[in-house]
Amino acid sequence: AAMLPFMGRVMAGSQQLVFLAVAVALIAGVAALIVCACLVSARRVGLTKWLQARFDNRPVRLVVTMLDALALYRQKPGIVAIAIGLGVFNQIIIVIAVTLIGWRLGFVGPGVWEYGVAAPLTQLVNVLPVTPGGIGVGEAAFDQILRLVSAGTGVAAGFGSIFLAYRSFSIIVTLPGIISYLCFSGVRRKIG
Repeated sequence: AAMLPFMGRVMAGSQQLVFLAVAVALIAGVAALIVCACLVSARRVGLTKWLQARFDNRPVRLVVTMLDALALYRQKPGIVAIAIGLGVFNQIIIVIAVTLIGWRLGFVGPGVWEYGVAAPLTQLVNVLPVTPGGIGVGEAAFDQILRLVSAGTGVAAGFGSIFLAYRSFSIIVTLPGIISYLCFSGVRRKIG
């Protein structure tokens, strides 16, 4: 939804991109409807048993596990709401950090909205197992996404350095966690 204001500029003259955007939107809409139906339904409709009886392979087991998880989530909506709220808060913090880093590095063209689109999409691309830790892939994706969403600003710069600086900063900030890991990793909890 955050990409909608940029769609006309990004897809100007490209029927393939329009088709891809429509296909992705339809798939996402169907997936959202299925998730909502699973969360709202008061009883299980037997879909998991039917899937397991009809197909017994790894993708079906993954779908069955996800449907079972949705059934568990339905029992604790408050915890799900808290988790979603924390996830949104985390994304807001990341967008603020990337925006501040970009501004401090002298990139004045993109605004908060452009960084707000590019940072979460880059995190999604960064998860792809192409390189160890997504190094290089995230920076290239951030550069390309930010170029697309800030196409009319006249800025032609290497935006990948912003994401590299963000990645370096987040590594440095989380390094103190190694101390607590080393101190407490050998501690065994008593069960019972």
